[in-house]
Amino acid sequence: MRHIWTFVLIFSGIITATVFIGLIPIRQVVVAPYQPVAQEFLPGHLIPHDVICHAPYYYEDHLHLYCQPTGDIRAHNVFITYDLREKIIVHTDLLNPHITAGELMLAWGDPVGYRRESLGHYLYWPGRYAYFGERDFSPNNNVGFITYDDDTATGQEAWRGFTTETN
Repeated sequence: MRHIWTFVLIFSGIITATVFIGLIPIRQVVVAPYQPVAQEFLPGHLIPHDVICHAPYYYEDHLHLYCQPTGDIRAHNVFITYDLREKIIVHTDLLNPHITAGELMLAWGDPVGYRRESLGHYLYWPGRYAYFGERDFSPNNNVGFITYDDDTATGQEAWRGFTTETN
């Protein structure tokens, strides 16, 4: 009887360890895909037909058109910068996407960079970043805007997770 209990304890320990080891890679797996902007409106694409464009409001910029999709997507606050020389979209903004920092990380994985500014925080992923306009930063913060841009800003720190001022 003693050998049976020893076997049960060892076997249950092995099963428990296997489950925990198996869960470690799941943290990096996307839980719920999130692509709030249609692919055709992202940088690197030609300008779609269903957009309205205008010249810049300031006279120094003769190289870009500023566009917004028409139709249903217009309600999602998508803004596009089109480069007249390269003839492609170079920058796309999505204002007020109605998602939190935690939900965005579940969808896109851990950020590759972080930057704190006086008025908020930025999280970076390859080809895109999100801005959070709150002093304190937590997974519950709402995203102010998402920017798709291959030319991301400099001065990023490595993402260390949600930390307090002391750690």
